[in-house]
Amino acid sequence: MQPKAPNRTAKAAAVTGNLGLINGISRTGESRLHQAGIATYAQLSALDPEKIAKIVKVPAALIEQQNWTGQARKLASLEAAANETPKRDLPSSGELRNEGFVVDLFVDDRRNVVTTQVLHVKSNDGESWSGWDGGQLSRFFAKHAGAALQGPEEHQPDAVAGAQPATPAAEPGKSELSKLTLEDVTITPEGAAAPSQVVAGSRPFDVTLSVRISGSPGEGGLAYTACVHARRVGEGSRVVLAERKGQIRKVQDTIQLRVPGRKLVQGSYSLTTYLILSGPDNRPLPNLAAHSLATRSLTVSEVAV
Repeated sequence: MQPKAPNRTAKAAAVTGNLGLINGISRTGESRLHQAGIATYAQLSALDPEKIAKIVKVPAALIEQQNWTGQARKLASLEAAANETPKRDLPSSGELRNEGFVVDLFVDDRRNVVTTQVLHVKSNDGESWSGWDGGQLSRFFAKHAGAALQGPEEHQPDAVAGAQPATPAAEPGKSELSKLTLEDVTITPEGAAAPSQVVAGSRPFDVTLSVRISGSPGEGGLAYTACVHARRVGEGSRVVLAERKGQIRKVQDTIQLRVPGRKLVQGSYSLTTYLILSGPDNRPLPNLAAHSLATRSLTVSEVAV
């Protein structure tokens, strides 16, 4: 379901953090959320349906069906857009604010940048693309920091000085691949019969990736590297939970990563999973955006639920 108000009036109301704009949240529900310290769309979007259900006394299945967290994410974006003011219109106060970003470069043994991944810590919004594109990275920074960035956009990072974007030639006899899709990511606690976004800190859990590629992976398949990491809500540092390498041999396949117990302390997290594909000898693939990224919210409790 969509938020109730896509018009200008709703845009103004979104700035106040009016949770009642979300379809399904009554005045009583909004009051209970406020009493629990949940006053913004960003806070609500970070919670799982089960935790919201305990607060507002509404079945979790209904909350999930009405997509409260999805609506909250959209309204949080609307709120951020409504509050954005060009830098030149703001009077100088002499105060500085910090906008945190996490940038990952995936570099092959030939020093080619295969994939660039960037995450804005505050909004948990991320992008990834093949190769190195300094202009796209600068535009991402400018968009999320609300800053007017000056200077040349194209810049090779110091950590991989001399690295060049991957520009491989197509291999004869290979089917051309055009797209990698990470269709779904599910979290399943050990011993649970169904996926859940709530896990016990002391127990292992599985992260399952449903992957689809266009074309054919070829006789030898496609090498992949899958990794999942977590960032506690409100913090910038990340914890690498699991990594796995293997071969994808089907157009549609699943990859499962086991996260050991006691990796995370109690709290709310943003779980990010990324997948990188490569051809024979770990060479970049022609005509394939060989990367995909997905985020999920995760709540870690002290005991199994």
